Amino acid sequence: TLIAHNGVDLDAWLDFKNYYQSRPPKERRAIRKLITENWRKLSGYDWKLIREFRAQYKV
Repeated sequence: TLIAHNGVDLDAWLDFKNYYQSRPPKERRAIRKLITENWRKLSGYDWKLIREFRAQYKV
């Protein structure tokens, strides 16, 4: 698969995928915006959601 080919840890990827899919739509939109669009145009609210995501994902 593309994930295995690029050296991504499969367990970490599955954890992220499950977490991402369980989040509210606004938080998912902020994460997608960070990953796919120009991350320099994120609003303060987007950054707040991303900080919350990072804090919860590290747990």
